[in-house]
Formats: sequence, C-alpha cells, structure tokens
Amino acid sequence: MIMKKGIIIIGIIAVLCVVVFVLLNNVDGDLNMNNKTENDTQEKQEKILKYNYKGVNLVLGKAFNSKDIDAEPKVSRIPSCAFDGEDDVYTYEDVEITANKNDDSEIIYSIYFLNDSIKTDEGLAIADDVEKMESIYGKDYTKENERIFVYKYDNANLEITIDNDVVTGIEYVLIVK
Repeated sequence: MIMKKGIIIIGIIAVLCVVVFVLLNNVDGDLNMNNKTENDTQEKQEKILKYNYKGVNLVLGKAFNSKDIDAEPKVSRIPSCAFDGEDDVYTYEDVEITANKNDDSEIIYSIYFLNDSIKTDEGLAIADDVEKMESIYGKDYTKENERIFVYKYDNANLEITIDNDVVTGIEYVLIVK
C-alpha cells in the first residue's frame, strides 16, 4: 500500500514537472515570438516609411526640402489626387518625389523609382524578378490588379509593378486618410 502511494506520488510529481516544463517553454517561446513579430513589424514599417536617396532620408508623411538633395530636380505642378490644391513633383535622375504643401512645409506622399540604377533600402530594383521580390518582402501582398503587388503597412504601401515576372515599377505611397 505504501509502495502504491509512493509510485502515485512520484507519477504525479513527474507529470507536474513535465507540465511546468512545457508551460515555461511555451511561455518563453510565445513571448519571444511575439517580441520578434512586433520588432519585425516595427522594423519593416520603419524601413518602408523612409527611403535613403543620395544620403537624404526621405520619409513618407514628413517634410521635404529639395535643397537637401545634392542634385537639381525638374519641378512640375499637378492637380493633387490626394489633397486639395496642387502637388509638386520633383523629378531627379533616378526618382520622382511627390509632395504637397502643408502649412509652411511640403509633405512627401510618394516616392517613385524611375530606373534600375537605384534599389530599395532592402535591395529590390527595377528589372529584378518576382522571386527576389518575394525573398525580400515575402508573399504577404495583395494584388491591386494583375500587375501591381501591394505590401501594406500602417500608414504606407509599397507598390511593385510586375510585367512578365519582372519588376517594372517601385513606388512608396503614403496612405492618406
């Protein structure tokens, strides 16, 4: 009888040890996974919201000063699709930046790549293939149509145009609410 109680107690202790071990490992794993997911999302979001062009961080939704870039842009004005009034479009050799006047500053809401001589901060360029796009940004995109793949973030989209499995356009676009 005492032997049975001892075996039962040892069995219960063994089961409790296993349960505690599993719970501790799952909690640590879940916390690490959640932290990783939050950090990855924050990192991805920060990378997508800005683009470094000629040493100047261009941040969607933030002020833009064309004089910060060491190059002379061609400037044109177009009716704004997103705001009241007109937008200024600054066309450089490799990139086109669209900004809208907001009080005393201009706010960037679009960065469009013009050729394959520049890459996103993550390494994607015009003329790369879909496989490279997916290896860099993943497959968590929506399709605006058959050609435009959209990676959505909290306040910006990365829109990549694909023709015949080749990247033909890259644009960062601020989501205007």
